[in-house]
Amino acid sequence: MQKYKFTKITVLILTLLIGVMFFIINKNKENLKKPRYFTHPMFKGYELSFRKVRKVYDGDTVVLENNLEVRYLGIDTPEVAHSRNEFDEPGSVVADNVNKKLVMGKKVLLVVPKEKEYTYDQLLAYIYAPIDGEYVNVTKHLLRKDLGDSKYGKPDPDLLYKVPANIFDTFSAER
Repeated sequence: MQKYKFTKITVLILTLLIGVMFFIINKNKENLKKPRYFTHPMFKGYELSFRKVRKVYDGDTVVLENNLEVRYLGIDTPEVAHSRNEFDEPGSVVADNVNKKLVMGKKVLLVVPKEKEYTYDQLLAYIYAPIDGEYVNVTKHLLRKDLGDSKYGKPDPDLLYKVPANIFDTFSAER
């Protein structure tokens, strides 16, 4: 009888410990997904953060080093097949390859509207890729190369296509 009570109490304590650990781990994951933002006068209405791209999902979606999935605002590229039962849409492989060349493994400038929006658990944002001492708006670059369309909303016309990298020198601690 005593042995049975000991087992019940042990199971209860272990269950509570596992629950607390699960809560702490998930809380830390949420904090990992939240980048620290800064502002800049050239990007009014936006918050900025430098992040490394860990994975390119397709022509208009990336995964950052903190596991945050970002879908580019202002563009829709053809979908890449992600399983054997799907087919690549025409132009998807080219858009995917150009996106990889622009951002894969690089520290990019994440430009997020102050009123953040998510679709399919993906943050909607602009990304500027570092190219030859400048940051290039990837959405506008892909549209200029005719690798996608803006059927879900045009890119913000106030955002420049290119900005010099040195305008962020005061934020070098973030990079």
